[in-house]
Amino acid sequence: MTLPELLKAAAEIKTAQLKSRPGRQEWEHSPDWIKYTAYHDAEDANAALRLYTRALSIFVWFDRGKDRASQDIPYINTLATAAAAAASGCTPQLEPEVLQANQTVATLFSNAANCLLKTQASADSVVYACK
Repeated sequence: MTLPELLKAAAEIKTAQLKSRPGRQEWEHSPDWIKYTAYHDAEDANAALRLYTRALSIFVWFDRGKDRASQDIPYINTLATAAAAAASGCTPQLEPEVLQANQTVATLFSNAANCLLKTQASADSVVYACK
């Protein structure tokens, strides 16, 4: 069999497997970071927490800036900036994408808090994730 034939056969097998297990289709098509919500032990929770952290870093982060010797490391929250602009009247209202991003961030923090609980992290860490 040639490589294209092998790949086609593999795709057909995978398609048949998905059709025989419809409850797994969502799982197969979801990204890894959301799959980690299915795991319950500490090792898997730590791996999931790393992925949630990466996902959150798109929206919120600590910025060390160019001066790495500086003791100032401000917290950057791009969504809070957008909300403040809307509240001050600079923009008429939050865009639907910003609202959706806020919901995504809230979900990521909630899932991170759950991972922290599973790993028996400090109460302060869990509370921070829940804020």
